[in-house]
Amino acid sequence: MEDYSKLDIKEYKYWKIMLHSNQCYLGTTVIWCKRGIIDFFDMSGAEKKEFWKITKKLRNVIIDLFNPDLINYVSLGNVTPHLHFKIMPRYKTKRVFKGFDFIDDRWGKNPSPYNKDFKISEEIMMKLKEEIRKRL
Repeated sequence: MEDYSKLDIKEYKYWKIMLHSNQCYLGTTVIWCKRGIIDFFDMSGAEKKEFWKITKKLRNVIIDLFNPDLINYVSLGNVTPHLHFKIMPRYKTKRVFKGFDFIDDRWGKNPSPYNKDFKISEEIMMKLKEEIRKRL
């Protein structure tokens, strides 16, 4: 199993934010519950309060950095049965980050299935992670 800890952006008391390992939708992040629950409605009051606070802040950071046309908020748990949310910015037109073109080929459609073969260099991934981290 691959070590995804290098994608960790910021940790809070109940949640942590990570960069998603596939950036076919530029700025896709994951908000991961640190407690081992699966269902959204099993969150404690404190977990809910922190979740809304950090999700709003993360949304604002993504808007400031990439100016998405829409943001999808996804919590499925089919593949990873643990409470987490993907924040998936969506774009009508190409975005460029550190000289790399990001094109949302599924604009106007369900984000799934996304391009699982999409790759960017580790250098760009780390720069992307750092840009988000320093604004949180």
